[in-house]
Formats: sequence, C-alpha cells, structure tokens
Amino acid sequence: LSVHPKDLISTSDGSYLVVGEVDSLGSDGDVDIFLLKLNSQGDTLWTMMYGGEFIESGSSVIEVDDGYLIGGQTNSFGSGGNDIYLIKTDFLGTVLWNKVLGSSDDQSVSSIVQTSDNGYILGGDFSVTKLDSVYNVEWSRNYGNVSLFREVIETGGGYMILSGYVSGD
Repeated sequence: LSVHPKDLISTSDGSYLVVGEVDSLGSDGDVDIFLLKLNSQGDTLWTMMYGGEFIESGSSVIEVDDGYLIGGQTNSFGSGGNDIYLIKTDFLGTVLWNKVLGSSDDQSVSSIVQTSDNGYILGGDFSVTKLDSVYNVEWSRNYGNVSLFREVIETGGGYMILSGYVSGD
C-alpha cells in the first residue's frame, strides 16, 4: 500500500480532510483517490476511496455548503488520456455525483477555489476552467506555455492571480 497525500484542509467542524492517491493493488498500476477525515487530535474518523479500472488521482479538496468537492484526474473515464475528475461528496464522504471534463489532451486539477459568484475556478495542467454554481463549465482557457497551475486566487473586480511553473524550453 503506497499513499501519497496531495492536499490538506481544515473543515468547519474542527476536523481535517486529506486527499491524495493510493496504490492499493500492488504493481498492476491501479491508483485510486483517497479521502481521509481526521479529528483535531489526528485520529482517523473515516477513509473513503474512489476510482475506476485504471488511474485516478485526487489533488485538491474544498468544503462546500453540503459536503466536499474533490478535484483531480482520471484515465478510467472520459475522453481519453487524463481528464479532469470532480467528485462531490456529502460530509461523510459518500459520493453524491462525479463529473469528467476533458478532451483528447491530458488535463487535471491541482487547485479548486470557490469564487465570489458561488462558482469555482479549477487550475491544472496548462489550463484554467470556470464552473458556475451548479458545476457547469462557463469557460476554459488553455495556456500552453505553463506546465501546471498550482494556485489560483480570486481578487476584486473579476481578476485572478495564477501561480504555477513552466518546464521545458
């Protein structure tokens, strides 16, 4: 069992939530998303795993009004390659729905931010995607020279600050 935490948040009930990936089946390449809830002393309250036949990776989690929103990537579902994978859970980690966004290009989510209009900004590989309050895509922009957006911050006046890194030439 190989566990790779990717994000940690504090929750409104005083607990902590960890999301990441777990290689639970050995050398066959199957990787799933895990979501772990800890109390304020670090004791495990519950653990959930989500995934398909191939590789799913959780990179970001936020608390929303009625549960949690996990962002990451999948190559078990979607358009081919790696696609954006969103999982909405209740406060006990039970899946309410999941959604795959993607094209033939590889895409993922490394950062989720709730915006002032109750929508969401997803930062990831080469792109930034804006969702409305019911998780429909409003727009998506590809920035081919940026390898990965690690953080997205909304500022006043409808502007965003994006941070990431560029690799290669």
